Amino acid sequence: MAEAALCKKPIIAFDTSSNPELVIDGKNGYLVPENNLNVFADKVEELFKNPELGERLGETGFQLVLKNFDKDKQVEKIEEYLVHA
Repeated sequence: MAEAALCKKPIIAFDTSSNPELVIDGKNGYLVPENNLNVFADKVEELFKNPELGERLGETGFQLVLKNFDKDKQVEKIEEYLVHA
């Protein structure tokens, strides 16, 4: 999912496991109830019919990944935790 966000693509994912760490429902994609294929398909159709929405969600996801998953920032967070925890 992070790779999709880096490609500025909106994400549709089931609301399970660690998916909510990468998908903010309605902001950079959609979280749908686990195994609910009807809702999943509805979200695919919504994005197909609204390409501008997909572009906006994709850009938001791109910015989210850059802000939260940058390698250097992650190393800084780990160092901060190890040194000052």
